[in-house]
Amino acid sequence: MALIQDIEPPSSRNELEESSESNKKIHIYRAYLAKFLQYCVEIRQKLFLVASNFYNHTRDFFIGNRFVPHYAIILLFIIVFLANLSETSKAYALSQNLIEVDPELESNIVSNIDYYTTGINADAMVVERSNRALALSDGFVNNMSTIDTQITAREEPLPDNSTDTVYYIVRNGDTLTGLGWKFGVKMATLKYLNDIDNINSIKPGFRLKVPPKGYEVSASLIAQKENAQKAKLAAANRSTSTGGTSRQTYNGTYDSDGYISLIVPVSHNGISRGFSRGHSGIDYRVNVGTPVRAAASGVVILISTGWSGGYGNEIVISHGGGVATRYAHLSRFNVSTGQTVSQGDVIGYSGNSGRSTGPHLHFEEIINGRAVPPF
Repeated sequence: MALIQDIEPPSSRNELEESSESNKKIHIYRAYLAKFLQYCVEIRQKLFLVASNFYNHTRDFFIGNRFVPHYAIILLFIIVFLANLSETSKAYALSQNLIEVDPELESNIVSNIDYYTTGINADAMVVERSNRALALSDGFVNNMSTIDTQITAREEPLPDNSTDTVYYIVRNGDTLTGLGWKFGVKMATLKYLNDIDNINSIKPGFRLKVPPKGYEVSASLIAQKENAQKAKLAAANRSTSTGGTSRQTYNGTYDSDGYISLIVPVSHNGISRGFSRGHSGIDYRVNVGTPVRAAASGVVILISTGWSGGYGNEIVISHGGGVATRYAHLSRFNVSTGQTVSQGDVIGYSGNSGRSTGPHLHFEEIINGRAVPPF
């Protein structure tokens, strides 16, 4: 009976064995965890030591090293140099794709584009329509005929030139090219019919003759007229040189609208001498190189260099109706004889040439050959 009591049931032994195995695994895990934590502590101590050493060395370097400002300046210079070098490289790469065109040649081509593209009907209007179509599409250009090209509403409707010649008064913002698009007439035709030399010369108030829509002057007639104008200009311009003075004159006339209002031709520092019996104009104190502007619209009839009777380098502009203005003691010119200028255009730059006691601009108004007070 006692023997039977000492024997444990098989199920109890299995549970004890499983419990013992589980305890062993726990002890092993704890040992691994303890070692891991120990390693972490050691690593933390080493990192702290490295950071402390780095901080100490850095502090000693910046505080004790007198060359630190020099190093900083050199580093900043290197950064700026590399940034500029990058931009310069981009600009140089872009310049390699550009074609250099002589400015005079470019201007001639633009002004006479119809001569060079007589067989091409496409113009800037077509390009504009194409751009509009591209902006409204999914990347494909739509049919030109389906594009809405209505002109923005104006205060007054444009004259109807569908069948007859009309006249249009130029308004603010108008250009000869834009008016050609709106009236359906080529720019070269408008230039020919209105005796326009420079497409940028039309100003608000100009009365523009517009032929019926689609009317076109032949390229040969336009070329003949331009050649005649060039020959006339060459004949009207002559150059003479006497006594250290060189003069270029233009014998043409300027048609004014009958009303001439002058503006002060230069931004000045005061008037050193006014109009009087012994002084035929106004002397404005200015620095050398100050822009001198046309006091009113007109045509350049005289450019003189050298002594010029004391005026030095001078320009005379005819404003029509017997009215002219003189600009004397200049340093250089920005116009040529026979050139039409508008009020406010830069015609030259102030100087100290001729009989002058200091940099200034001598300005005169001349009516029928006689100097009068300008203002």
